[in-house]
Amino acid sequence: MIRQHLDALEKATHSLAQITIVLADGGDAQADEYIKGIKSVGDTPVVVLVRVNTGYSYASWNHAYETYKDVFTHYIIVEDDYVPWSHNFDSALVEHADRENTYVCGLQARRGGLASISNGIIPSKVWGEVHPAPYVDGATAKEGNRSQYIWTGHFGGKGFPVADYLSTHSSPFWMGSTVRWYGDLTKPAMFVPTNMVDTVCLISNIALAVPCSARHFGSIWVDDDGYRESWDKMVEYGKQGVSK
Repeated sequence: MIRQHLDALEKATHSLAQITIVLADGGDAQADEYIKGIKSVGDTPVVVLVRVNTGYSYASWNHAYETYKDVFTHYIIVEDDYVPWSHNFDSALVEHADRENTYVCGLQARRGGLASISNGIIPSKVWGEVHPAPYVDGATAKEGNRSQYIWTGHFGGKGFPVADYLSTHSSPFWMGSTVRWYGDLTKPAMFVPTNMVDTVCLISNIALAVPCSARHFGSIWVDDDGYRESWDKMVEYGKQGVSK
């Protein structure tokens, strides 16, 4: 998946100051060696931070912010199974973040102020107000889900309710054999799941960059409400986690 990230970033037009990879230790030695050897993508420097494999993405993002804090004005956060899919995605996210003055994600849950799809952007000044955002210690899927509820909900609790970027971009979500595509299909996708990307695909200049491997899906669902509701029902469950 890292290779897909780098390919997408190399093909996309952007103005990123740095690409930061937070690597969980104790993984495949050969893969880790490859990742640690990455120094740049085009003209953009790559930095690899290594930490213990616990707390899922949320602990890793905390680690990145703790490392750099105000060195950067904004932090774009992306799960390892998604890649950027629009030219100038970074400037589009910065516009959202500066306008909303909060964490802007791929899909906001209707109730509870949570991020259903975490990929997005956080202004450094906002992150400084909420840091450290709590998460559930551990490395299981159940703990990862709880971390998402607790970590993203923490922003609203600190006075920065989570927003999303669906007013300008769409947001596909991988469901195993199908895709739910949130927002307006005529708008470009900000990020797409790696499962939807063929290595031969190029980022498209058209309004909607349809992944080449769409033919492999059982179906594509266009849905702006259903999944939000399912996440809303999980808000209280998420609060039961032990934060760290």
